[in-house]
Amino acid sequence: MNKQGRFPTTRRPKKRPLSTAPENEIEKWFLSTAITIEDAAETEEQRSQAKRLLYTWKDCFAQSVRDIKATDLIEH
Repeated sequence: MNKQGRFPTTRRPKKRPLSTAPENEIEKWFLSTAITIEDAAETEEQRSQAKRLLYTWKDCFAQSVRDIKATDLIEH
């Protein structure tokens, strides 16, 4: 935390519009990851929207522990 007791909010991710990538590109990315939706979505439309949301933020997912960089934005 900074001196004021707040996290440095200026470096936090900005809101993004959902990706407009084609469904087949999103599906290809999902197949290359270990991410699953399973019962978290009840309908195919919900699954598709969840996949699109995760794909939009795909740069926030690490493929291995070595991909995770140090940060001072959060403590745990």
